[in-house]
Amino acid sequence: MNKNFLAATTWAWLTPPFGLANARPSKDAPEAIKKNYLMPFFRPAPTKPLELDQVELRDYQKKKNWQTLRGFIEVTPPPGECLTIERNIETPDTRVCKKTTLTFRLSELDRSGRISWRVKTKADVTGTVLEWQTPYRVASGTPYLDDDIKNDPKKASLVPPSYFLILSCQAYPEFKDRRVVLKIVDGTTWIIRLPEKDVPLALAQPVEEKKQEEKKDEKKEEAHAEEKKDADHNKEKSPEKKAAPAVPSIWQDREMWSIPRKHAFEMNAAYFQPLDSPAASLKGTCRYSYQGSKDDPHTGRLECHNGLMFQDILIPVTCLNELKSME
Repeated sequence: MNKNFLAATTWAWLTPPFGLANARPSKDAPEAIKKNYLMPFFRPAPTKPLELDQVELRDYQKKKNWQTLRGFIEVTPPPGECLTIERNIETPDTRVCKKTTLTFRLSELDRSGRISWRVKTKADVTGTVLEWQTPYRVASGTPYLDDDIKNDPKKASLVPPSYFLILSCQAYPEFKDRRVVLKIVDGTTWIIRLPEKDVPLALAQPVEEKKQEEKKDEKKEEAHAEEKKDADHNKEKSPEKKAAPAVPSIWQDREMWSIPRKHAFEMNAAYFQPLDSPAASLKGTCRYSYQGSKDDPHTGRLECHNGLMFQDILIPVTCLNELKSME
């Protein structure tokens, strides 16, 4: 027998997905080893980006509900073994014993834009979680309410937030006002312009420190009142200086904002443009941060209150870090 043929055949059986290099782990094996065993049976692999089917996107207008848009994952279980895939409470488990193409829907996305499936084998009945990262994120906002609803707290509390699927994020750092272009699934474009320089927010005070400062201020006011009684009222008073705006406590700040003050920057709400034409300066405010949540740390965030179209809106911006100031 040809030695080269024997070597090539032996090597083929020793390599993944069905060789010794991908030998079935025991139920007590580390999670990483279990994941490495399972990943070759899925296409795209969990290490690769997962995207929607392009035909689904093209026909979006027929569906009107972006949460029903679908994509596909091909599953090829190892010979002689079945894989059981658990998705969520609403979807029954799927048992796969031969090459099968499974469907996922955007309603399965978590806040970090990931799809998570728990995959069970005969040796591992508890299962191992596999995750696919998508480029998609979801913005949530509250549109402006009619006065009759706005003035009725009960009615206002029943108005659900609106959700918007962000398909892509493109940063343009070459512009003086640094801008981001977001493509929304309904075909609209949102533009975020950042100021030439980031303006950091003063840190919020811990609640206990805030209380202590308020007590000190009360004592100062009492002492000041006593001084005023003894002061010469005929003396010309110098013009009073405007006091700097008080920094809220952490608790007060988080009641209003989802993005904490720490590592955050502020700008006028006109810098967020969900419409085609730019707006003049607005009374509203936007807050943005290059740091994301614990589950999605590299995705920046923008939050605006009393801006265009929205009473408030929170937007995950995957490309915001490309605009970070180097100063």
